[in-house]
Amino acid sequence: MSSRNIACLVSAMVLSLWSGILVAEDSPLSFTPEAEGRREVSVKSENEDFEWRLRIPERVFCDEGVLVGHDIFRVHERVTWSRDKNNRLQFRRDNLADTARESYPIRIEYALVIEPQSDGAKLHLTMKNIGKNTLHNVTGHICLGHLSDPFRDPVYERTYIRADEKFLNLHETGRGSDPIRAHYRIRNQPAIKIFDNPNNRFWGPLSPEQPDNGLILTQSKSGSRIVALWFDPASEVFQNSDEPNMCIHSDPTFGDLEPNESVTVTGRLILFGGDLKAFESAYVTGGN
Repeated sequence: MSSRNIACLVSAMVLSLWSGILVAEDSPLSFTPEAEGRREVSVKSENEDFEWRLRIPERVFCDEGVLVGHDIFRVHERVTWSRDKNNRLQFRRDNLADTARESYPIRIEYALVIEPQSDGAKLHLTMKNIGKNTLHNVTGHICLGHLSDPFRDPVYERTYIRADEKFLNLHETGRGSDPIRAHYRIRNQPAIKIFDNPNNRFWGPLSPEQPDNGLILTQSKSGSRIVALWFDPASEVFQNSDEPNMCIHSDPTFGDLEPNESVTVTGRLILFGGDLKAFESAYVTGGN
């Protein structure tokens, strides 16, 4: 990278080092890691009173079992947030005690880089198998919780997936549990084994609808704003309308990981001004 490009990058990033906040002048969002070092980020709109909770990864699964924590509050060790040479927010977890299983010795490292963009951020998530056994169908569980009223969607009438090359309102889909929450396996992707059980006590059976990809989005009540989470490739998308959570998930898939193999999947967090048709033009048919 040229010295001019480096200077432009640095000048574009307005960083508050003491507070851990990542703010980029050309991004509509700011990112603040949870104070106690969990894998949780407060995401706020810089120009509007919107806030989300991003848990990344909330959990990590493979066919052999749960690799990372049952949930965000039961992880034995915290992560250490820092900035890379380009001032992107990041963390890395190595040699994790909470991924050990006596019956099947599995180990994984994982790392995250948050890269601000003009429409939100790119989310680079890396998984590396540091054990001696192949891990099959490794999948991250990524949670975006709506904390601001304009995006909370208790009856899932403003949340959409992409199916058969058109937007599908989740209110029009078969639901899994209650039907407060549901999960949808993406076409041609393997199921997440832990959820591929009709008796799953939390998420229930898979919806019969199969999304085209890992895009899931929620419109604001006014219809003038959209927040989207989109990993590619992804195995499933989730939507949860219970009051404590009110979240959407796009779960990246890393495939089978051989010992010492590392795979990075990049997702996007998008805050868009406009309606579904405009979003479709900008990101789907327009190929942004």
